[in-house]
Amino acid sequence: MNTGLISSDKTSLVPTITLFLLGLLLTACLPTSTLSITPTPIPRTAWGDIHTVGQASYAPAPNMIVDNGDVLMSWVGEDDERVFQAFSSWREGQLDDIAIPVLESFSPFEQRIFPADQDGVHLLWLDTDFETEKIQLFSAYLDNTLTTIIAPDSISDQHTTHYTAINDVQGALWVVWSGGLLAEPSLQVVRIDGLGRPMFPERLTLDGDYPVFAKTLDHQVFLFWISRVNQRVMHAEFIDGELHNTRAISQLPDRATSDRLAEFSVMFDRTHYYLFWNITREDGHSETLTSTASIHSEDIAIPQPLMMSVDSSNTIQTGFNSGVVSTAVSAGRTGLSWARPLNEAADILPIVVQNDISIGIIYMQGGAIIGYQSLAETGRLLGSPQITTDRDRHLYVTWSQPTAYGVADLNFTTTR
Repeated sequence: MNTGLISSDKTSLVPTITLFLLGLLLTACLPTSTLSITPTPIPRTAWGDIHTVGQASYAPAPNMIVDNGDVLMSWVGEDDERVFQAFSSWREGQLDDIAIPVLESFSPFEQRIFPADQDGVHLLWLDTDFETEKIQLFSAYLDNTLTTIIAPDSISDQHTTHYTAINDVQGALWVVWSGGLLAEPSLQVVRIDGLGRPMFPERLTLDGDYPVFAKTLDHQVFLFWISRVNQRVMHAEFIDGELHNTRAISQLPDRATSDRLAEFSVMFDRTHYYLFWNITREDGHSETLTSTASIHSEDIAIPQPLMMSVDSSNTIQTGFNSGVVSTAVSAGRTGLSWARPLNEAADILPIVVQNDISIGIIYMQGGAIIGYQSLAETGRLLGSPQITTDRDRHLYVTWSQPTAYGVADLNFTTTR
């Protein structure tokens, strides 16, 4: 009887069984590599893994606070219903889940975080005030669980354009902002105590914009700002909310009317201070101009494009746990953009930059570039990365990397 696929003739099974056993034997002899699956590589920098802490349609690089190797990061995110302020922590090589504190805000931007008393956090940002319908500066105090203790409140009393802040004793914060008339902004100052309670603001000067705090290695605090009246960078020692020995120190870079000054920043090494202007030109390309001078000199160089030349056959020691750093000089044809210096003075000052379609670190000392380290290919950035350090001299960098999907990856890497 024919049962379809299986014959009733037992002798016809012999060739079938023989072929089956031969197939098993051949399969057993195949090289194991043909059966393995290559895992997707984890993106890395010269320091280690790249951690994507979040995404946003557009956001600046996440802000950071580092404490004993633990990193708290914050940024402005959004979903289908709202814009919100988000936080995430990096501990022992792992990212925590994203936390979204209860904070009333409308459209926050220029958000920054600072250490506060009792392991809390000062949160500052610009936003539209519901009552005045003007952009003003807001602050809030969060405890170490990111619970809002001092609710958001406007600490500026007029239209606000730019601001800077620096920690004082016991987690307190000095904040200076520019605002008032757009054509004639003035500088105001306020002190926020360690638990997030602001004092009354006071006027510092009638003519000022783009304020920047910077502290020397011997802990002198200086305020830098741009004078609209005389088109110069101004400089003064900042002591207990007052300016001392104010003077003009630098002319401004040449800019066309349609060029945009995206950022102005300042920092010290042991002997010099450095000014950085991040400018987006009319044709859309970005560049950094820089100027430097000895701390004790009144003569500062005319702003010039930040350029470098790298000698990869030689290396330098930086004083940080930075890995291999090539020798470099302040010359050549390699133009840099989106420069952001370390947020504290150092003997050798690291500055995170964009170099064509990559980010890297230049190291400056004595008024010039002495080293360069390439980190990772990022594509074109829309804003500057952030860089900070810890007491063990490890470095931490964040950046906002646009993708092809209409969002930016908010990335983080560290030498630790």
